[in-house]
Amino acid sequence: MKDYKLIFILDAHLPYVRNEVELGLIEEEWLFDALSYLYLPILKMCSNLQKEDIPFKIGVVFEPALCDMLADKVLQDRYRQNVQRKIEFAKKELERFAECAETKRLIQYNLKRFNDDKRIFEDCGGNVLKQFDYLARQGYVELLATAATNSFLPFFLNMPEAIAAQIEMGQINYRKHFSAVPSGFWIPSMAYFDGLDDIIRSYGYDYTVVSSEGFLLSDKVPPAGVFSAAASKNGLKFLACDLSACNSLYDEPGGFPQNKVYIDVENDVGFKLSEEYLAPVFDTSKGRRAIGFRYWSREEEETPYDIQKAHAQIWADAEAYVNSRAEALTAVKETGVCESPFSLLIISSDFFGKKWCEGLIWLERVFRLIHDNKNLETILPSGAANLSKQLYTIKPFFSSFLRSGYADELLTKQNDWMYRYIIKITERMIDLVEMFPADGSLKERVLNAAAREVLLLQSLYWPLYANDSQFKDFAERRFVEHVNSFTAAYEALGADSPDAKWLSSRETKYPVFKDINYRIFSRKK
Repeated sequence: MKDYKLIFILDAHLPYVRNEVELGLIEEEWLFDALSYLYLPILKMCSNLQKEDIPFKIGVVFEPALCDMLADKVLQDRYRQNVQRKIEFAKKELERFAECAETKRLIQYNLKRFNDDKRIFEDCGGNVLKQFDYLARQGYVELLATAATNSFLPFFLNMPEAIAAQIEMGQINYRKHFSAVPSGFWIPSMAYFDGLDDIIRSYGYDYTVVSSEGFLLSDKVPPAGVFSAAASKNGLKFLACDLSACNSLYDEPGGFPQNKVYIDVENDVGFKLSEEYLAPVFDTSKGRRAIGFRYWSREEEETPYDIQKAHAQIWADAEAYVNSRAEALTAVKETGVCESPFSLLIISSDFFGKKWCEGLIWLERVFRLIHDNKNLETILPSGAANLSKQLYTIKPFFSSFLRSGYADELLTKQNDWMYRYIIKITERMIDLVEMFPADGSLKERVLNAAAREVLLLQSLYWPLYANDSQFKDFAERRFVEHVNSFTAAYEALGADSPDAKWLSSRETKYPVFKDINYRIFSRKK
C-alpha cells in the first residue's frame, strides 16, 4: 500500500439525440464524437496499460439515457458509417496535402486514430458498455449509478417523488446494461442539497460525490478537508473533488489545456472547406459541424499543429499534475489529520476529447507516472470511501459542479421560463399515478410515455443550452416538444381517448427507457 491515493471519475453524459425520423442532424454527431474522442480512446488507454501490467483504477458514470443510445443497434450502425466516412475523408485529405509533409503527418495521425476507433468498436461488438462492464468485473473500473437523466435534483427539493423517479429509473436502466452492483451514486452535476443524503441512502447506496464547496462550506469543515471521506448522520459517505486538481485542467486562464501548443478545437475544416468537398462526410444542408480534422494549434495566425511539440507538453503537464498532487497530499499527511489522504479529479465528458483533444493522452501518461511514483497509487472511489473506519460527520453545503458553483446558470433571463413548466408537469405526472393506479394495456403505455417525457424534460441540458446561442434553438425546440408531448398524453388520458397512432410515433422517435413504469412517480407517504 502506498501512502497517497489518486481517484479519477469519468462523468459521461449527453442529451438523448437519437432521431428515427430525420438523419444527419448535428446533435447526433455529438454522440459519435463522444465515441471517437472519449469512450473508445479510454478503452484503448485501458488496453495499453493492461498490456504493460501498469495498474490503474477509474470510476465511470454513464447517464442512463446515454446508455440506451450506446446500446442502440441503429445508432451503432450509424456510427460505423460515420467513422468510415471520416476514414475515407482522411484519405482524400492525404491527396490534397500530398506536397505538404507537415500536414500530411497530422492527417495520417488522424487516419490511424479513426482506424483504431473502428477496430475497438468492432472488438466490442458495437456496444462499448459491455467492455466497460468487463473492465469493472476485472477490478479496473468502478461503475457508479446515477439519475435517469442529467437532472438538477435541487429543483425538486420539495418534490421527493421526482427525485425518487429519477433514481429508480436510473437503477432499472443500470441493471439492464451492467452486471455489477453499484455501491456509489453520482449526483448529476454534484448538485447536493441538505436531505438528499436520506433519499440516496434509502436506495442502498454507500457513498456519493460532492463538490469541494460542499465540504469546505459545510456545517463542520472536515479536518482533512477534501482529502478524506466524510459521512452524514445516516451513514452515507461523501467524497469531495479536489478543487486544485480540477482547476489545473478546467481553469480557463491557467489550466493545462490552455497551452498554445495544443490543438485548436474551434478551427476545424468542417467550418472552412466548401460544401461540395465536405458533402461525402455530412449533410451540409443541415448545418456546419466539426469533423475532427484540425491542423492548427492555439497559437495565433493558424500556426500548424506540431504533434511532437504537443506531446512533449503533455508529458510536462502530466508530470506537473502528478508532482503537485504528491506535494499536496504530503502536506496533508504531515498535519497528522489523515493517514491516507487522497485527491479526486472529475473527468468531464464536456471537456475531455471535446475541448481538450489531448486529454486522454495526458491521462494515460498520468497513470504511467503514478505507477512509477513510490508514494502514489490509484484507487476506486469505493476504496476511498472506506479507507477510514471513523469518518467525520458533516452536512455538506448546497453546491454543484456547474461553473458558478451553485445554480446561477439554470435560472437566467434566457431560461427561467422553463422552470414553471418543469415543476407543473412533474406535479401533473404525480397526480396521474394517483388517478390511474392500476391501468393496463394502451392506457398504461400512454402513462409510461408521459413519464418518459417528464424524465427527459427534467434534464438540465435545456436550461443550460438555452444560455448558448449555438445550442439555444435546439434546446428550446426539444424542451417545447417534450412539454407538448406530455400535454397531449395528459389530455388524452383526461378525455379517456388515448391515441394509438400518436403513442406509436413517440415510442418510435424516443426508444429510451423501454422498461419504464409510470408508478415510479408514486406519491411518497
